[in-house]
Amino acid sequence: ALQTVTANVSRGGMLLVTEGRLSPGTPLSIELHLPDRSAPIRLTAEVVRSTPSNEPRKPGESPSAETGVRFVTLEPGDRASLIHYAKANADS
Repeated sequence: ALQTVTANVSRGGMLLVTEGRLSPGTPLSIELHLPDRSAPIRLTAEVVRSTPSNEPRKPGESPSAETGVRFVTLEPGDRASLIHYAKANADS
């Protein structure tokens, strides 16, 4: 199980900061934990692209990558919750 940071969300996918690059086409099972929801959002996605991040690393830290994924399965209600949360927190 990998833990990632979600950097950007759109209707069709999201940008994740992952430990290392992932190959395009890699299927992912994702569990998103939003602070305003008690239950996580569960979805499946597919890696579209993964490029090395330019973020500075601490000594001994694995290189990170910016990984773009497209949603494969995401319940309509969960999609609405995710988009609403992203819009509400876009300026933070």
